[in-house]
Amino acid sequence: MSFLRVDGTRIVNASGNEVVLHGAGLGGWMTMENFISGFPGCEFQIREALTDTIGKEKAEFFFDKFLEHFFAEPDAIFFKSLGLNCIRIAVGYRHFQDDLNPRVLKPNCFKHLDRAVSLCAKHSIYTVIDVHTAPGGQSGGWHADGGTHLGYFWTHKDFQDSLVWLWEQLATHYKDNPWIAGYNVLNEPADPHPQHQGLINLYDRLHETIRAIDENHIIFLDGNTFATDFTKFPEDAGTRWRNTAYAIHDYAVFGFPNSPEPYTGSEAQKDRLVKTYKRKREWIDQHGLCVWNGEWGPVYARAEYDGDATDDINTRRYAVLRDQLEIYEKDRLSWSIWLYKDIGFQGMVHVSPSTPYRRHFAQFLAKKHRLAVDAWGKDDKDVKHVYQPIISLIESSVADPKYLKLYPPLWTLPERVTRISRTIMLAEFMVQEWADLFKGMDETQLEDLAKSFAFENCLKRDGLNEILTAHAARMSFLKVDGTKVVDASGNEVILHGAGLGGWMMMENFISGFPGCEFQIREVLADTIGKEKAEFFFDKAHAIFFKSLGLNCIRIAVNYRHFEDDLNPRVLKPNCFKHLDRAISLCVKYSIYTVIDVHAAPGGQSGGWHADGGTHRGHLWTHKDFQDSFIWLWEQLATRYKDNPWIAGYNVLNEPADPHPQHQGLINLYDRLHEAIRAIDENHIIFLDGNTLATDFTKFPEDAGTRWRNTAYAIHDYAIFGTTNSPEPYTGSEAQKDHLVKAYKCKREWIDQHGLCVWNGEWGPVYARAEYDGDATDDTNARRYAVLRDQLEIYEKDRLSWSIWLYKDIGFQGMVHVSPSTPYRRHFAQFLVRKHRLAVDGWGKDDKHVKHIYQPIISLIENSVADPKYLKLYPPLWTLQERVTRISRTIMFAEYMVQEWADLFKGMDETQLEDLAKSFAFENCLKRDGLNEILTAHAARVANRA
Repeated sequence: MSFLRVDGTRIVNASGNEVVLHGAGLGGWMTMENFISGFPGCEFQIREALTDTIGKEKAEFFFDKFLEHFFAEPDAIFFKSLGLNCIRIAVGYRHFQDDLNPRVLKPNCFKHLDRAVSLCAKHSIYTVIDVHTAPGGQSGGWHADGGTHLGYFWTHKDFQDSLVWLWEQLATHYKDNPWIAGYNVLNEPADPHPQHQGLINLYDRLHETIRAIDENHIIFLDGNTFATDFTKFPEDAGTRWRNTAYAIHDYAVFGFPNSPEPYTGSEAQKDRLVKTYKRKREWIDQHGLCVWNGEWGPVYARAEYDGDATDDINTRRYAVLRDQLEIYEKDRLSWSIWLYKDIGFQGMVHVSPSTPYRRHFAQFLAKKHRLAVDAWGKDDKDVKHVYQPIISLIESSVADPKYLKLYPPLWTLPERVTRISRTIMLAEFMVQEWADLFKGMDETQLEDLAKSFAFENCLKRDGLNEILTAHAARMSFLKVDGTKVVDASGNEVILHGAGLGGWMMMENFISGFPGCEFQIREVLADTIGKEKAEFFFDKAHAIFFKSLGLNCIRIAVNYRHFEDDLNPRVLKPNCFKHLDRAISLCVKYSIYTVIDVHAAPGGQSGGWHADGGTHRGHLWTHKDFQDSFIWLWEQLATRYKDNPWIAGYNVLNEPADPHPQHQGLINLYDRLHEAIRAIDENHIIFLDGNTLATDFTKFPEDAGTRWRNTAYAIHDYAIFGTTNSPEPYTGSEAQKDHLVKAYKCKREWIDQHGLCVWNGEWGPVYARAEYDGDATDDTNARRYAVLRDQLEIYEKDRLSWSIWLYKDIGFQGMVHVSPSTPYRRHFAQFLVRKHRLAVDGWGKDDKHVKHIYQPIISLIENSVADPKYLKLYPPLWTLQERVTRISRTIMFAEYMVQEWADLFKGMDETQLEDLAKSFAFENCLKRDGLNEILTAHAARVANRA
């Protein structure tokens, strides 16, 4: 994990890749605000009043419980699920120091902030620490928690010294935490000095103080006058303030009750949105600096106040939201919408009206709304007439209109009058009334009020969240750009990973059974591998995989998990359960996934891995199978279209279309592309070449435009890495040349057409002491040499790849089930016999039985009239291979299926679970030689990014 930093106009990571921050402000928590939490006035006033009313102990109990419940792990999980990646945490200075005991840290003052930062880091969410209130108040707003309309911070050095001291403490405490994106040193300053000199001097001091402690974190500097004005900032800001971004707050007038007109999305209204936004960032752009939109977003109507107009109003507000995001998207702007949580006015989630807090304060909240006591998003239609005489009196009494222009200029005369007389003065008269509503409550009742703010007691504002998620997804999906896979910023992403085979696509050599998955499931009647599938891939596996520096898992799935051949095109119950779980685990640890349909209806090849049970792929000869397959991809695309952590869809593993022109495959790819793109334009489609992902020569010349956002998948197994290697691998120039030529041959057509290559499967198999004896170490040393030399080739091409295989019972996996587990012990003799008989097709060693099948091979060879008749499809299957595939790995294997199943007889559920649990990470061994080579390669490529 590395620190983010500013590079010119962008935020980037340690590799120089752009990181666009999409998030929300966690306001109303460590800076309580009246409209968020439902009190009048300022936080310090209600804290004092509640202490006076129910006593210090109970008041502290309530506020601590409020902090505990307002933001907890369920909030972080939900936030991450939306595809967002950054939370701006608004904190009040009073949590850390007392005005009567300044520059002395309060006990346990970091308790809740540490908890929030850690929770966010746990779920791969960046945080920005935002000091939202400064001693004396940096503005006259309620959110500065000063209680007056003047910001005394600017006129008292002691207040400024206390803020500088506070940032010394925060920087010292958090300087080593890379999940903190940076420090937003002062929210919405309002320095009245005409040249903003107070603010510039303060920023100089804060920069010097923080940089003396912490050179790594970004500093976010708000513009003056509520983060809108940078015009007096120094010309040398870019060098004067290092590693710094500049924060605008881009609230749109059309998103509020005082909108000059209903928002319809007219060209004139959109133009106003653009001009307002561009004006705020103009100075920053002129100086080539980095912009961050620290706050923005509409407020929303509520049925209890807005009645029948609620839905229409909110539809217009969502339109404002979309149109602002469209502007930001063009600029690849990082932003933090205001607000994550409140009691129903603006938050992405909001406290349910049925909670104790909302019920208890319902009448008070209604009165506060009617009186427009809160300044933010006020609707003052019921009381505007009361204040108008004061406004008129001032207007008519001041000698010259120029005298009406006071600082801040955003406060017109009506705004200033209502700020002082209503949101400050009137609010003060309501503070005690709010506090009195707590009288007589015990700790249980107080906690019930506080717990109303817990995630489980909140409602989600789905309209808002769906729009934010869709935007974040558009900005974050991987895509194909020419020959490269890139992120939303156009930075190349090289996928280094492994295939998760043998799990939702069980294979004989991986799990130890004979034949095909459907056969052993039938004879075992789903006793194993159904309810206990969670052990094969769980949290521990994801953590280990990520620790190797790898970033993508290709998940092989069998169509049979989703539909039944006797009930086609109907989803099975809970069919997404395990796939959802695996994808979510990978997301949690920032691992991309590729969904690989490894077995299609009817079988796309004659291999065991197509789970068809024959040597022919019937997918190509039956339209119904193809229709079912298209239907399956419609279901998968519909379910996963909004998940940017899915790198893409590997639509069909190792097809083997026997048509000389590959017409069946090309037609199928046309149909799949059309079906998926009708649902999902974002995800990459990975297309395997024909004949087991080796042959693209009959692919259409217009593939680059015909199939959008598509990469082409080779499978680059090297003969020297298998048991039938023609000679021991020594790494000779001739052998290396063979590796290069075989690899280049597979990708030649793709390169000729300037398309993107992905190596979806490759990798040696390994010797095992129980079968290979003293030769094991020497054999594996040669296999590791093949591995290194293949990686050296890939490294030069910056190739994305997915090695086969992540886990098995000891033949090829990065981890493998220990021989000491119940599964390996129970099936030991069966596995030895299966190996000796070479029943599995993959990496077989048939020295013990080759002579048995040779007479059949010789008979055919001698009986066929012309050698050309021996050349059947697929050409990779020689006569010998074809005979052994049919007679040994299909026919012979069928006779061993029931024998395997019988080994489960008499077992109770505990014993069955012990067998299944043998595949859990803690019961596996790591193939260190393989993993170290993969990790070193991934690190080298990352360092060269």
